[in-house]
Amino acid sequence: MMPRILFIGINWRYMNRTGELLLAMLREVGDVVCYGPGFVAEDVLSQGLQRFVDAAGPFDAAVMTELIAFSEKVADVDARQIRSVTRQYVFDFPTRHLDYVSTIRQQVPALTCPRLISLLQCDLYNWTSYHTDRICAVAQYFLSNGPENVLFVDQMHSLRRESFWRSANDHFARFIIDRAADIISFPLFVALEEFYELPLDQRAYEWAVPGVQYHARRLADRELRRLGASRAPRAAARAVVLASRVFGAASHVQLSLGNTLFRRQLETARAVYTCGSALRQPVRKFFEVPAAGALLVCEPCVGFADMGFRHGVNAIACAPADVGEVHELLARDGDRAQHIATGGQRLVREEHSLPARARQLRSCLTEISNGRFAGARWQEGLFRVSTKGSSSESVRPSIGAAAVTANS
Repeated sequence: MMPRILFIGINWRYMNRTGELLLAMLREVGDVVCYGPGFVAEDVLSQGLQRFVDAAGPFDAAVMTELIAFSEKVADVDARQIRSVTRQYVFDFPTRHLDYVSTIRQQVPALTCPRLISLLQCDLYNWTSYHTDRICAVAQYFLSNGPENVLFVDQMHSLRRESFWRSANDHFARFIIDRAADIISFPLFVALEEFYELPLDQRAYEWAVPGVQYHARRLADRELRRLGASRAPRAAARAVVLASRVFGAASHVQLSLGNTLFRRQLETARAVYTCGSALRQPVRKFFEVPAAGALLVCEPCVGFADMGFRHGVNAIACAPADVGEVHELLARDGDRAQHIATGGQRLVREEHSLPARARQLRSCLTEISNGRFAGARWQEGLFRVSTKGSSSESVRPSIGAAAVTANS
């Protein structure tokens, strides 16, 4: 029997599709009922969460977004912050409905079903005790990076090369390690419509280096420019920024255009270089690139091998200064490059796609409902769910080990 899931969130869109895909993934897990601004009428919001649950429930689990935990009343937010929200998010309900979110946050702890929160869209580098307190006040289980995907500051060797380095701290890493038994290691994922099959030798550009220009990406892009490699234009980010400046607020058309341009950047490149910044996070590009059929070339994220990536088999682990070697591979041995790209696409389809995440979450919900759940993490390419009574150990993450494994 499919579990009944209460989704608590805000019905809006953002350039990053994670929020939309989270809800779509939950619909693959069970029967989902949504509550929050844009999902129900204002009179339903005004009557409160518990009354809604009494009428629409019972539910086997509640899943909420991080914005529920971090919400503040619109009246307590200044005009600059409101403008920032309207520039980034697209929504069709009245702005005043956002005031209900802080009320919902206060009502969530009274729910009697298991409560899960998604942390998939959080900026982890500036996490504080405030964030930990807020999420622990509303949730019991956490969809997040697992212990295998976090670093401590003293392990971030190129941190000072990043623009955010002064904000970086160990709060999030310590939270994940300390609460490992309540963590569902849940890397970002892709929808089936993001898979693209065009062979590498039929693509218009040799390379792409998309997204925020973290230190490793900047170095790789500079080296590719020196080599004279053709690179797919970075049109998506420029289009979104320009449109928000011209129109003053994000729009559905703008977000759709930005996402289309970004996907075309991946789909027209033979190889794509990416990284997870000095934090070595498994950002969505680690899955978007192989799904688009391109060769994933990267500075390995933490947990690279644990999530199933293998250097020379389904990805290429490469320091930015060494992209010239991969550039030669593309020219000299296109068949091998294609074989690796195909292997990456297969891995993402089988283990890191929306249907795969739904399968993984369903297994966790089963153990949660049985009272046996004791954490879930990636290990040696497999998603492993621990249960109470089974052996487990807490290990300080090691980037050195991750890098060696990735290049073995």
